[in-house]
Amino acid sequence: MLVFVAFLVEFLVAGAAASSVFFILMVMSLIDVVAGFTVSITSAGRDVTMG
Repeated sequence: MLVFVAFLVEFLVAGAAASSVFFILMVMSLIDVVAGFTVSITSAGRDVTMG
């Protein structure tokens, strides 16, 4: 999450970082964050059994 936030701040603030390669790296880190949250939520849901 911290890496994505760092990418996002750098992309918005620094003009030299506003390139397509940097944007692709930022999107890759976003996908990593979303995948991590999804796996965590899914595994936590399986640990709790209702009924």
